[in-house]
Amino acid sequence: MVEMALVSAACAAPEGPFGERARRVLALVDRVHRVSPLPSIPIDHQVENLFADGQYRFDRHRGKARGIGIRASAPHPELTLLHEIGHFLDHQALGRPGSFASKLHPDLPSWRRVVWASTAFQEAHAARVAAELRGVRVDHFDYWLATTELWSRAYAQYIVSVTRDVGLRVQLDEVWGSGVVYHWVYWEERDFARILEAVDRLFRQKEWR
Repeated sequence: MVEMALVSAACAAPEGPFGERARRVLALVDRVHRVSPLPSIPIDHQVENLFADGQYRFDRHRGKARGIGIRASAPHPELTLLHEIGHFLDHQALGRPGSFASKLHPDLPSWRRVVWASTAFQEAHAARVAAELRGVRVDHFDYWLATTELWSRAYAQYIVSVTRDVGLRVQLDEVWGSGVVYHWVYWEERDFARILEAVDRLFRQKEWR
């Protein structure tokens, strides 16, 4: 039997205020679940994508995790860190290390079906179709609807919901309420209920809970 580990054991946060905030997020994650052993990575401010508040960095050729970066100016750093931890787990622990399990792994079909059936997903998909018919670029829709992004947003909202942490909930509500388009990024509580159950079942199946 594989011995489970704490997510915090794999993530090295720096000293200072940013590191303290990162360690608080990791402590909340540790309260909710453990995980199969992970490679060690740094949490820092290195974000290679100019348009992103955060980034899970990895070697695309070898599948090796390189780190998690949260931009110093990110408006919701704790929520962004949860999102990137979701990518880290997806890529290194949910399935075969070095491959994003959310896409095709046989342990996640129930989760995928529930997410695709959610109101937020259906509305975003319909908006994408309508935009494409109008000849509008749909790159941003493809990003929001990508399975890897759906997983990371679902993971972040799962941790927020299970921990009931007030600070995280404020950040989630600010993102969700910041514009019409962001209603498709996260889920209303009722819409998220079945997704939460699906993530919980998956974690219990893996003996992570």
